[in-house]
Amino acid sequence: MASRLTRAATGLTRLRPSSALLNAHIPAVRPVVSARFESNYPPPTSERPAPEAKANAILDLIPGNSLVSKTAVLSATAGVSIAAISNELLVINEEFVVAFCLISMFTGVSRLMKPMYNEWAEAHIKRVKDVLYAARSDHKSAVQERIDQVSEMKEVVQVTKDLFSVSKVG
Repeated sequence: MASRLTRAATGLTRLRPSSALLNAHIPAVRPVVSARFESNYPPPTSERPAPEAKANAILDLIPGNSLVSKTAVLSATAGVSIAAISNELLVINEEFVVAFCLISMFTGVSRLMKPMYNEWAEAHIKRVKDVLYAARSDHKSAVQERIDQVSEMKEVVQVTKDLFSVSKVG
């Protein structure tokens, strides 16, 4: 925003030379170097995809089965956008551009992070399941061991009666 105001103020001196005194304190705005040195753009023709393939890829992204339905989707989207802009429901300004860029970045990052998160979550779930299964098997073995100990003592009542009867006789 500040650079836009500075450019507007420096352009003012061309229209009104008397405003040069106002712009004496504003530094000159120079454009960033726009030349691309050592660029490999555009790629060689052998590496470029065919225009038909590129057009078909773009058309495949639009929802719909036939060319007519895809055209209807594009027309409806354009009509809704134009209606929203003309009724000032959608105001495209700097905040809108920033919000759009942020949403685009968040969407891209989430799409990149989704497989990694799913992998981590599945590993964590497997680890928790393994701990729970190990605890269950330990509990089952402890219960079985206790059952075995108690089963050894199931004849205690009969042994006690026999010992009591022996003590009466003697």
